Amino acid sequence: MIGSKEEMIIEYCKGRDILDIGCVQLYSEFSPENLKKTLHYKIHQAAKRSIGIDLEENGAIGLNEIGCKCYTSYAEDVHKLDIGKFDIIFLGDIIEHIPDPSTFLQNLRDKLKPDGLIICTTPNALSYSNVLFIIFNKQLSRNKHLAWYCKITLQNLFRLSGYSLVKMHFCNFCKTADNPIRRIMDFIASKVREELSPHLFGVFRVSESYDQREIQKKRIFHE
Repeated sequence: MIGSKEEMIIEYCKGRDILDIGCVQLYSEFSPENLKKTLHYKIHQAAKRSIGIDLEENGAIGLNEIGCKCYTSYAEDVHKLDIGKFDIIFLGDIIEHIPDPSTFLQNLRDKLKPDGLIICTTPNALSYSNVLFIIFNKQLSRNKHLAWYCKITLQNLFRLSGYSLVKMHFCNFCKTADNPIRRIMDFIASKVREELSPHLFGVFRVSESYDQREIQKKRIFHE
């Protein structure tokens, strides 16, 4: 269990080459003041080298104007960009938006240095808030989510895409949530049972037994 995903990702990024896919956080306006509060700007400050990718053009332009290096692109097209290789690829709450996540993850392999890591955060399908939504017959899915992942399904996705698990954390927003009631609820739920925490924080590396043909067989078998 960890406190907040922001603290953990910044710790991983210190002194490393980082690719942050989905780097723009949505604000009503992309002012320098707002953009300097974003996780990507903090990653930029902590990392040896950082590159951000996002489809939100105004946000990417704004981040470039305050010293970051960002490209406007679909996440699925990142493997086509000539941007080098990285120690860490950070997928911050985007895997649940990707139509073909397995192909996306397989394509990212060529952007990792030897022993490189993918860090993937995503809302936890089994979080206490989702459980309460179901109990009280509320709508669970968000408008742009194509999938929900729990610990097991996220591990399965990466395994079938050619990666092995390094570590799986459950995390919350104790340090970053604006709502004090939400902070308290997150904290209590994580103490009762960590699997009820709001977010998953998975760390993965390319599997030593990576074989494209074998992955394809597994995918066909599980369809």
